[in-house]
Amino acid sequence: MNLSRDNHYVPQMYLKNWAVDEKVKVYDLLVSNEKVPFWRECNIKKTAYRTNLYMRVENGQETDDFEHWFDKFFESPATLPIYKICNDEKLTVNEWRALSDYIAAQYVRTLAFQQNSKELCLNIVPGILENLTNKIANLKSRPLLKGKEDEISKLLPLDFKIVDQDYDETHVLAEISTIIGKNSWLFFIKHLLENNGDFLKVMRNMKWSIVKSHPGVSWPTTDNPVAVCRQLGDRLVKSTGIINKGVMVMMPVNSHTVLIGKYRNRMDYKISANKHFSYAIKEMIVTNAWLQIYSDIEDEEVKELRPRVVDIDEFKRIREEYANWFDVYKEQEGLLL
Repeated sequence: MNLSRDNHYVPQMYLKNWAVDEKVKVYDLLVSNEKVPFWRECNIKKTAYRTNLYMRVENGQETDDFEHWFDKFFESPATLPIYKICNDEKLTVNEWRALSDYIAAQYVRTLAFQQNSKELCLNIVPGILENLTNKIANLKSRPLLKGKEDEISKLLPLDFKIVDQDYDETHVLAEISTIIGKNSWLFFIKHLLENNGDFLKVMRNMKWSIVKSHPGVSWPTTDNPVAVCRQLGDRLVKSTGIINKGVMVMMPVNSHTVLIGKYRNRMDYKISANKHFSYAIKEMIVTNAWLQIYSDIEDEEVKELRPRVVDIDEFKRIREEYANWFDVYKEQEGLLL
């Protein structure tokens, strides 16, 4: 069976809105030397993807189930709603829900979120393991696992071993450990995007505004296209806590359309942004990028808003990290799966 190994963290169906003949202009924020052109043209099939990014191992076998899950439940249902937004057509209630689901998935599936999830894991996983240890210590019989919860739990590799069989008369001493890596990221994605997850419920309660740019301003998109921000004076700044008052979730849909959502609260349904607000949106889109910006034009304003970094060592480190990521995952985490 052929497995889907070229995994796009920004889907092709979305990037098509900035493509000319299936190609987009790419601005790299990290380059190996100053001679690298500021803009290069790239086919959307070879843009915003990593080999084996979502591939994982289950029962000793490689599986591309995440790639198919993203397509079936998030990308395909959002294709028509995104088309309608771009063509000023009215959406049904179910289409708005599909679009909200897509934006939620797009937020957590990127490399930027994967990098940030490392710190999140380091902060919360020790507490999870301590809580699990306490629960196991108080067990009197083996609990029954619900099917759905068991499927998700498989994504978080745990190593359970007896350290001291004769700790005391009624207990043994056990040790539980995990590896914070690829599977912890996939675990978070699955946990956040499940139907009964709080994050998805919040996203489905977003009230979206369709914002059109000023004729003189063109909006790009990026490898991290969903921004969480708030307005501070004349600017938009990054923020956290999407249910907090004043916080917005923003995603460009094409070079002249952006969706802005607020939790259970909408600005106007359709907005024609003035030049100043259009530029503030553009600045936020560019600021929120991780390593790449995509456009239908070689936009000189992007270079001013986000000067690229020339660093050969960091460039090689990131390239090698993801080139070896799947092999390292199988070697280290695979032993716990």
